Amino acid sequence: MRILIFTERTVLMHRGGILLPREKVVELVRNREGPLGSEYFADSVPIGNCVRKIAAWKSRGATILYLTSRRTQDEVQTIRNILAKYQFPYGELFFRKAGDEYRDVAERVLPDVIVEDDCESIGGKKK
Repeated sequence: MRILIFTERTVLMHRGGILLPREKVVELVRNREGPLGSEYFADSVPIGNCVRKIAAWKSRGATILYLTSRRTQDEVQTIRNILAKYQFPYGELFFRKAGDEYRDVAERVLPDVIVEDDCESIGGKKK
């Protein structure tokens, strides 16, 4: 089974939100306030026990794949470094190239499962 996991705001968040209640994190992201609402991801940390969950999937034979919202080589490398720093299970890291939508990447990768947040912080279903 191939599992494609979105990184930012799905398994990674800015460290400034660690002790905040979920509702406050959503509010800050939605209103683009502070580090949680920025596009600065270098200070990201894993959300909850996601590393352990992903490791469990991998131990059951899943192929782990990651998808970042970052597009430049430096930004993609930052996300790659964070995944390694926090010992996320190994998996190829994908990103959108010029003109790509997320669906274009998903169609190339052909995962069996996609893991992403509910997009509440960017307006929910419409976005």
